[in-house]
Amino acid sequence: MLIEYLVHLADVFIDRNNENWPTKAVCFDSDGNHLHKFPLDMTDDQIAEAICFANKAYKQGMEYGEKRKATQLRMVLGFEN
Repeated sequence: MLIEYLVHLADVFIDRNNENWPTKAVCFDSDGNHLHKFPLDMTDDQIAEAICFANKAYKQGMEYGEKRKATQLRMVLGFEN
């Protein structure tokens, strides 16, 4: 099964008062895992857009990998493309 996203936007917490990175907007997932640091002056909407872009790129990479894996398997088994 193909995972279609890196992180659900609804599960992202943006911390603008993080003592470790006081000049950054720090994003965490619902499990508290650090996702990324953005410039503090980025709005929540801009950060959400960046996360949506990351999710789209992630999905496209996963789809490409699945297709490549299938092609390689067909080649190893001696099937035509």
